[in-house]
Amino acid sequence: MINILHLIESSETGGAEHIFMKILSNIDNKMYRSFAGLLYNGWLYDELRKINIEPTIFRTSGSFDLGLIKKMVCYIKYNNINIIHSHLFGMNLYACIVGMLCNIPVISTFHGLVDVKSTDKLINFKFLIINIISSNVIYVSDSLYNNYRSKYYTNSSKSKVIYNGINIDIFNNINSQCLRKEFNFKIDDFIVGCIGDIRPIKGYDTLLESAKILTNNYKNIRFLIVGSQTGSGQDFNYKIRKYGLADIVKYIGYRNDVNNILKTIDIYVLPSISEGFSLSTIEAMAAGKPVIATRCGGPEEIITDSYDGLLVNVNDPEAISKAVEILMNDSNKRLMFTNNAKKNVIQRFSLDVMINKYMDIYGDALKIHNR
Repeated sequence: MINILHLIESSETGGAEHIFMKILSNIDNKMYRSFAGLLYNGWLYDELRKINIEPTIFRTSGSFDLGLIKKMVCYIKYNNINIIHSHLFGMNLYACIVGMLCNIPVISTFHGLVDVKSTDKLINFKFLIINIISSNVIYVSDSLYNNYRSKYYTNSSKSKVIYNGINIDIFNNINSQCLRKEFNFKIDDFIVGCIGDIRPIKGYDTLLESAKILTNNYKNIRFLIVGSQTGSGQDFNYKIRKYGLADIVKYIGYRNDVNNILKTIDIYVLPSISEGFSLSTIEAMAAGKPVIATRCGGPEEIITDSYDGLLVNVNDPEAISKAVEILMNDSNKRLMFTNNAKKNVIQRFSLDVMINKYMDIYGDALKIHNR
């Protein structure tokens, strides 16, 4: 039995955390025994406990915490950990230092750009450490890898791209429920959906500007926004009211029944400014919903424009509103996109494909390390 310590610095409801959960939930438990380490309690902590994995909280005092390194080293030795798989920049750095001290291989995964502070004076040195010590450095899209490669040191021989995967069967579930009645939508309302935590990088201001444009011409259009509000930013419902969209845009916070949400909407919009990948986009495609996404990094590798979705420029509310209008008025195009999108997701973004690639990486890392 190979013992793997999975580490991540966040415990919120974002894409990286969901992928973390998917890996621990679906890895071959006859071959691998999974341990989980977090920096604080939160959504991810609770979800891990539901699948009978008791996460260890490695609390940190912030900055560069030597005490955290010592705690991790002791934990690894006590539990006979054979390999570390870490996620997000800060934890990747700690994992590499700890892996070197314990003489075990480390797999580092990058999910996006937002957790890297370009103002950090030691940023290039930290990337050097991660790329020298890691057995493999994983990026969730080619665009993410290329972005990092253009700015920081990367080791091409260790760098690999593994796309995030989803359980496609969940979105084919005939028991999914349409929630229009719960949210007081009418039968003839045309619902535009968006799923993602409420953060500036997600581009919700652009979406609200698009909603204002569209409501001038379409009285039956409605918007359903789903996601946790993190940080100390302005209350999102207050922002909706400020835009004068309280009757048009419904924000419902975080939901764990994404399949029901997607069954409720007519089209899906991703208005993000930057995405390493976009889990919600492939979920919408798997659920048979036509998708509009910004050219913000990851989506360009998922969607072929005008074949299985529409791509628009970042921070362009008029482009989003025009794309929504095109799909509202062309049912044949919506059908074509959904048929092509489903094929695309099945072939490229299934959960099994992702899990098998990570397990191959684990096996190769151990072989090389034990030579």
